Amino acid sequence: MWYQNSLAFLLGVTALWTNPPWTKPTSSVNEIFAGWNITHFEWNAGSEVVWYEGEYVLQPTFPSRPQGGFSMYACPTTLENLTSMTLTYDVLYPDNFDWGNGGRLPGLYGGHTECSGGFPGNGCFSSHYMWRPDGLGESFLFLPLSLQLSTFCKLLPLTVCDIQNGVSLARGAFQFTTGEWNTMQQTVILNTFAADGTPLADGVISVSHGYDGVLSSKIHFEQVIWASTPNVVPMGLQFDTFYNLPNSVSQVIYFRNVIFSVQ
Repeated sequence: MWYQNSLAFLLGVTALWTNPPWTKPTSSVNEIFAGWNITHFEWNAGSEVVWYEGEYVLQPTFPSRPQGGFSMYACPTTLENLTSMTLTYDVLYPDNFDWGNGGRLPGLYGGHTECSGGFPGNGCFSSHYMWRPDGLGESFLFLPLSLQLSTFCKLLPLTVCDIQNGVSLARGAFQFTTGEWNTMQQTVILNTFAADGTPLADGVISVSHGYDGVLSSKIHFEQVIWASTPNVVPMGLQFDTFYNLPNSVSQVIYFRNVIFSVQ
């Protein structure tokens, strides 16, 4: 895709990784994620590689029981001395997809692997997307909420800050569409620290959404505190997806063109 070279040129990345192409149908986790350098695996509820519209793609399944999908952590490239991470991928929702109560899409993380529901962002951070009813999109974050500026929880169209259950950032800033490839790109730029170790509100979250690799900026905020201390460092991909609540019938979505770059 065109944005592979565009990322390297525009961002001056120091390392860029693309998912090895899938070449056959498989439900084996080792085959699906070969070359991803999985550091922690949590679950796979029926996800597989399938042939879809002329190519092999990753198909998570959301069964009629809680969650579905998959969850794992990966570090497919070097993370030494970096200041930013960018994750890009295409996701397709079939024409008959039921948005239900929402669900989560893959993202980035740092610090440790417990930065999710029920665990406040102390010593860690994570940055995902959620889809909500009618396909409304948002950034979904865990980070040290008590350290953020007051403007953080006021970001439009709607931001909901919950120290235990995460931050729904700029809900409705974009909208997922069924029946075509939604291209998602997010960049996390780490905050810096004062001489006495105090974290500075100069980190960045930047989100773009578009179709078939053509992107436009949807969320951009330049006063984020991702890390409360200098030892909270980027760790790579938190590549997971699940349905927010049990749904009545099994559904699928599709992923392709996963790109991870660092600077």
